[in-house]
Amino acid sequence: MCTMFVLAVGMMGLTRKSTVQLVSAVGTLSAKSTAMVPNGLAVDTAGNLYISDIGSHVVYKVTPQGGLSIVAGVSGSSGALTPGPATASKIGTPAGLAFYASSNVSNVYFADSYNQAIGKVTYSGSTLPGILSIYAGNPGSYGAPIPGPATSTPLSSPEGIALDSAGNLYVADSFHSVVEKITPSGTMSIVAGQADTAGAPNCIFSTTSLYGITCTPIQATSAYLDIPEAVAVDGSGDIFIADTGNHVVEEINSTTGLLSVIAGVPGSSGAPTPGLANKSALGDPTGLALDASGNLYIADPSNNVVEEINSQTGLLSVVAGMVGQSGPPTPGQATLSKLNSPGELAISGNNLYISDTNNNVVEKVDLVAGILSIFAGTGTAPTPTSIPTPTPTSIPTPTPTSIPTPTSIPTPTSTSIPASTQGSGYQLAAADGGVFSFGAPFYGSATNTRLNARIVGMARTPNGGGYWLVAADGGVFSFGDAAFHGSATNIRLNQPVVGMAVDPATGGYWLVAADGGVFSFGAPYYGSKGGGNLTSAIVGIASTPDGGGYWITTADGRVYGFGDASYHGDMAGKSLNQPIVGIASTPTGGGYWLVAADGGVFSFGDAAFHGSATNIRLNQPVVGMAVDPATGGYWLVAADGGVFSFDAPFYGSAANIRLNEPIVG
Repeated sequence: MCTMFVLAVGMMGLTRKSTVQLVSAVGTLSAKSTAMVPNGLAVDTAGNLYISDIGSHVVYKVTPQGGLSIVAGVSGSSGALTPGPATASKIGTPAGLAFYASSNVSNVYFADSYNQAIGKVTYSGSTLPGILSIYAGNPGSYGAPIPGPATSTPLSSPEGIALDSAGNLYVADSFHSVVEKITPSGTMSIVAGQADTAGAPNCIFSTTSLYGITCTPIQATSAYLDIPEAVAVDGSGDIFIADTGNHVVEEINSTTGLLSVIAGVPGSSGAPTPGLANKSALGDPTGLALDASGNLYIADPSNNVVEEINSQTGLLSVVAGMVGQSGPPTPGQATLSKLNSPGELAISGNNLYISDTNNNVVEKVDLVAGILSIFAGTGTAPTPTSIPTPTPTSIPTPTPTSIPTPTSIPTPTSTSIPASTQGSGYQLAAADGGVFSFGAPFYGSATNTRLNARIVGMARTPNGGGYWLVAADGGVFSFGDAAFHGSATNIRLNQPVVGMAVDPATGGYWLVAADGGVFSFGAPYYGSKGGGNLTSAIVGIASTPDGGGYWITTADGRVYGFGDASYHGDMAGKSLNQPIVGIASTPTGGGYWLVAADGGVFSFGDAAFHGSATNIRLNQPVVGMAVDPATGGYWLVAADGGVFSFDAPFYGSAANIRLNEPIVG
């Protein structure tokens, strides 16, 4: 879920470990002596393991004996994909992998979430290097996915990929919140989710279910997903989805097209419970793999374990890791070894491979004996390459005219909300609760807090002496002088919380959910759109400077005002290249800006247009906006931590910091 109105960004900084082991495509080195940050995994029919290394920006091939060579990328250097020799082309952030062989031709597919594309490397037999081509995605383009030619459609942070027996490629298009299918002829269609609309699966509350919730199967293309990060396909063509933001795993029946929740509790993260998978909680599933018997394996990084769902009984068990304990792995019994954020999985015969990202190794688990060993990696990450991040220049694009269409729906009662940033600098917040400070104090983060749901936004106190983080389940976390006034964790939510705003008059705050429901804590309540007809999901909230009202906005750019929040216009009925992700008020309260995922900025009322990021090549979509009260300018922040300043000082960004989860505001 993309939010927000206040610029809040990520953790104080992650340290990289030790030295980099550079490798060549020709000279084969040992996988165990190569420093890496493993991400995606795949195996071929000969038992070779392919590893995407986000630390060195390459894809490796590792033989069963541990010999390592580069399949694609230039070690230590990231950049745009260049069709041609695969080892001469840079890669951005290699994610999911898949392998397909036809006759004597091998094809390795990789998701490049940085370049918003799927790359394909083709080579004959076992001869490397191969030839790289762009298989899907249109790097540099933004907007909703477009069914048709796969190389013409925008992708948005593609993560997991999988192939079926017919050579169809399935893509977890994370920030579009859909799963797409690409045929061997290159035609793309959406098979699950509704583009650019994140939400929970079709679930209803029940008094008889263990977790008080049951999920009714629904046509997959009518269901909502929330940042899906992995996909797998079994021999019958059934599709499995790690719906990360919803904390569940779903299955699409290949015959009926119905999507069902098979593991996890929608909207609620928790520790796994051995027994029926659909009665057990999950954390944030990010990796899936199927064995020959149809047993499904799940990488659950927030619980630091890998789980198995037995295809015959539906029972869930832990096969590697110790629930809730992170640490370096211990060769031996897999369930007695710690893991640290296992991300992706692959299976070859009886061997399960685990991309243990934060431990900087790939482990192998013998599923028959239950024994874990280190297969690749040294336990250290490559030394990062220093890449300068210049302050972007504001690029003048036309300021949209505010069109007087129906105004806010006034439902007075009492409320107030300020979204202005006080003092210099800014903080950014990541989905895992990490906070990154630039020219502003660091008061703490939620990275060591067990989260039931992902962080979706951040707001600063009126005096800048603290901040709050808010999670999708309505949980609120306070730091510095930010007083805790309550949370929505015990409130039954129809849709996840997507944003937060502060009342400068009382020091309280409001939360807003995707269905328009507003929840006030220590702040007056002025009304909401909860239960009202919406053309798209609510994505953000901003308050008036006096705390006498607030605005909420939808993904299609409609604005609703409550209390003294006057309506100045919106994007209703206008064409958007990417959905709106947030709203910010001017210091006077006489206007507001809307910001879109492609960096487009739209001004209304007395909101001056200072520029946009629409002509800047974005590595990841924009997720939020904040206003500099000193200059009247503003900052935009992208999911990769990039910060773009327009008539506001640039203090730094998290673009070159390794993030465990994307920036959300």
